[in-house]
Amino acid sequence: RDLSAPLSVERIASVPDPLTFLREYAAQNRPVVITGGASHWPALDRWSLAYLHKKLGGKKVTVDVTPEGRGDAVVHTENGDFFVTPEERSMPFEEFTDLLTRSRADPSLGVPYVQHQNGSFTQEFAQLVDDAEPHLEWASEAMGGPPEAVNMWVGDERAVTSLHKDHYENIYVV
Repeated sequence: RDLSAPLSVERIASVPDPLTFLREYAAQNRPVVITGGASHWPALDRWSLAYLHKKLGGKKVTVDVTPEGRGDAVVHTENGDFFVTPEERSMPFEEFTDLLTRSRADPSLGVPYVQHQNGSFTQEFAQLVDDAEPHLEWASEAMGGPPEAVNMWVGDERAVTSLHKDHYENIYVV
């Protein structure tokens, strides 16, 4: 399927049944925003910085750091165009949140964010799995099975990704 970027993204107010999701969105490579799709997750009520520190505090997580928040991206410089990947650091979760806060005032610290892939939610953030679902039943049914990986992204508006196409379906819960 080709990469296409629609001028607008449809918003729907409830989770579609699996067949509709597959037929109308996934099979057509068409993005959709499903409002309230995870409204039943305990994470929505529980996840505060204090709660995350209590659950994860000293747990080491993989943190990516880039100068301007663009990891896995082409950066244009006076010396040419370069594909850059973020610097990876391992640090306790509390240290990451402290660095995230301090980096807003001090750009020399770079832009830190958590976006390690290949199952980071169930591996690096296993203490949080009971607060959310490791897969969405309707999506797993539509796709013929649970996801190969469930990942966790934590950062602020400075961490962005370039427009790209993955070779698998993505479902984001924001």
